[in-house]
Amino acid sequence: MRNYLRCLSDPPPLTTHLAVLQDDSVACHNFDELVHNAVKERPDDMISLFVGGLPGKTRVDFLRALKKRERWSPIYMPGIVHVVAMVWPVAAAKEFLEWFPPSKPIPGARAPYRSDDMVVGYWARITKRQVWATVPCLVEHPDDVPSVAQSDRRADGADRGRRAIHFVNTS
Repeated sequence: MRNYLRCLSDPPPLTTHLAVLQDDSVACHNFDELVHNAVKERPDDMISLFVGGLPGKTRVDFLRALKKRERWSPIYMPGIVHVVAMVWPVAAAKEFLEWFPPSKPIPGARAPYRSDDMVVGYWARITKRQVWATVPCLVEHPDDVPSVAQSDRRADGADRGRRAIHFVNTS
């Protein structure tokens, strides 16, 4: 969480959006162009470039959008908001930084808050901010690559929640 907050802090002047990708994520071919186009389509929204394959409404909605060849799918707000790869409007990042740490305890979580997924998801829910996912995912999160933060956590393909539901193949 500490490093995630740093990523959102002090954007350069004239910056409109911040893209925050975890160190063990893999971006698709033409990533810059695809993200730029996504931001042009949804300039005021938080955009998730990765949706993990955990069962639930977000997965169902994502697969439905994929089947219909739609470009966007909503993240189900009572569910998890993966922050493996997120695009933040600078104004939203500023609001989040002003809110953190929360003035009231986060239900079901123990302070100090370490899970960026949990904290961002909770903030989005209480501020009624819809997060949208690109369909397909523009970022993969291979679970066979160790992260700086959790170098011992590898599942070598077995953890569907850490892998993208459907990663774009643009090469």
